Amino acid sequence: MGVFKRWLPLVASCLLATGCSMATLGYEFFPTWALWQIDGYLSMDSDQKAIAQRRLSELHRWHRQSQLPNYVDFIKSVRQQPLTSATVEEAARIRRQAIGAWQPVAEAVAPGLAEVLLTVTPAQIERIKERFAKENRKIRDEYLPSASLGIFGRKDADTAAGVSDEQGAERRKAQLQAQLQARQEARAGRLKKRVEYFLGNLNESQEQLLRELSDQQPSHEELFLAEREARQQRFLALVAKLQTGQTSKAEAESLCKTFLSGLWVSQEPNRRQRLEETSRQNDTLTSRIVKTATVDQRAHLIDRLKDWERNFARMAGID
Repeated sequence: MGVFKRWLPLVASCLLATGCSMATLGYEFFPTWALWQIDGYLSMDSDQKAIAQRRLSELHRWHRQSQLPNYVDFIKSVRQQPLTSATVEEAARIRRQAIGAWQPVAEAVAPGLAEVLLTVTPAQIERIKERFAKENRKIRDEYLPSASLGIFGRKDADTAAGVSDEQGAERRKAQLQAQLQARQEARAGRLKKRVEYFLGNLNESQEQLLRELSDQQPSHEELFLAEREARQQRFLALVAKLQTGQTSKAEAESLCKTFLSGLWVSQEPNRRQRLEETSRQNDTLTSRIVKTATVDQRAHLIDRLKDWERNFARMAGID
C-alpha cells in the first residue's frame, strides 16, 4: 500500500484532468493538428496560416524545451517523496497545482494569439460564433440527454391531447425522472472511462461505489455548460475589441494574456463558488476510488505512469 500512496498526488490530478490520454499522443504533430483546428474556426487566408504556423512551431519548440522536463521532474519527485495519505486534501492540493501549471503556457500562447486575432475579419468572427453554437449543441446532447424535451412544451401537448392536469403532471414527473437517470448514467460512464484509463477494469463493487458517489453529486452539467458559454463570450468580446483598429500590438498581447490567464476561472462569483464546490466533491470521489485499488490495479497504474515518464523524457530529448 505504501508504494501506491506515493503515487496518489499524481493520480488525483490525472483523474481530474480532461483529455489525459492525449498527453503522449500525436505530440510531434501538434503544430499541424493545431493549425488544422484553428483553420476549422477561421478558414484562414494564406497570410494568416503563415502567422499561425510560425507561432505554433515556436510554441511547440518552447513547450518541448521548457515544460516537458518539468513533467518528468514532477513524476520523479512524486515517486521519491515520503508516504502520503490518500486524503481529499492531497487531491485538492494537486488539483490546484495542475491548474497553476497553466500560467506559463498562457503567457507563451498570448503573443501568437494576439498576432492572429488582430487579422481576423467580421466574416471569420461569424464563423467562430457558428462553430461555438454547433459544438455547444453537441456537448449539450452528450452531457444532458433528453435536454431538448422542454417541460412547458410537453404540458401544452398534453392540454391539446385532452390529457387531464393530474395525468399530465404524473407523466411529466416520470419523464423528468427518466431524464435525471439518463444524465446520471452518462456522468457515471464518463467517470468510469476516466478512472479505468489509470486503474484498468473496475470490479463490481468499485463500479457500484463509483455510481453511488457520482449519483450523490448534485447535477452540475448545466453549470459547466454555462461556464463554457460564458468563456466563449469573453473570447468573442476580446476578438471584437481587437477589431476596433485602436489596439496596439503590445496592448493586444496584454489583453490576450489576461484572457488566457483567467481562462479556467469563472468571472461570475456565484458560479465560481459552485464550481469550486463541485471540484471539492470530485476530490472526495477521486480519493475514495483510489483507495479501493487492487494489487493488479496498482500495478496497472504504476505502469501507466512510468510510460508517461518515459514518453515525456523521450519527447523532451532527455531519455
